[in-house]
Amino acid sequence: MKQVAEVTALLDGGEKAEVLIRKHSACGDCGGCEGIKDRDMIVDNPLRAKVGNQVYLELAEKNILTAAVLIYLLPIVGLIAGYLIGEALGVDSEGLKAFMGFVLFFLSFLIARLYGRSREEDYEFQMIEVIE
Repeated sequence: MKQVAEVTALLDGGEKAEVLIRKHSACGDCGGCEGIKDRDMIVDNPLRAKVGNQVYLELAEKNILTAAVLIYLLPIVGLIAGYLIGEALGVDSEGLKAFMGFVLFFLSFLIARLYGRSREEDYEFQMIEVIE
């Protein structure tokens, strides 16, 4: 995923840059980021961009796919696995099997969060090009 941003400040002697990502028309008005127009973030500045420069930021597609699997697919697998484990253990109550499914469902969110925090640097934007 490639994003255009503007360097608004330099930090740590230019090693890092504060950038402003403007919400553009392609974002639409889905309401997902209601009230948010623009977004500031701090990124590494290996290209030595200066204040006022437009830069391209990138998040690797592989990392986006991994995050999507962790956030969307893993909980569904946990839900089904919990139910099937209850079935395999011979639990007669549908409610108890469903409860086991929901326990693994919520546990999978915890696992995804812990994994995401341990790999936090993989989910940061990288400055890849100075435009101007």
